[in-house]
Amino acid sequence: MTQKTARTKAGRGGTGNPTPPAGAGRGIRLKSLDDLRLQMSKVFSDARRGNISVEDAKGLAWILSQMTPVIEGTDLAKRIAELEKRA
Repeated sequence: MTQKTARTKAGRGGTGNPTPPAGAGRGIRLKSLDDLRLQMSKVFSDARRGNISVEDAKGLAWILSQMTPVIEGTDLAKRIAELEKRA
């Protein structure tokens, strides 16, 4: 986040931080494609409301999109293992 964005957000009573600090007790569940979709939607909404900068939103959306093939591969491996057990 740029300093200007952080100052603007802080001036409206916010912290300017798009995500809670590590260990803040608020984990984000990202174990399924639906979880990723919901989180991307939240990032988009936060950017539209001005809660986070567009640049931060782009970065977060990119990270989330990079997780998609990992979750797809993991789901596929689980499904294959289950089919092999049955065979």
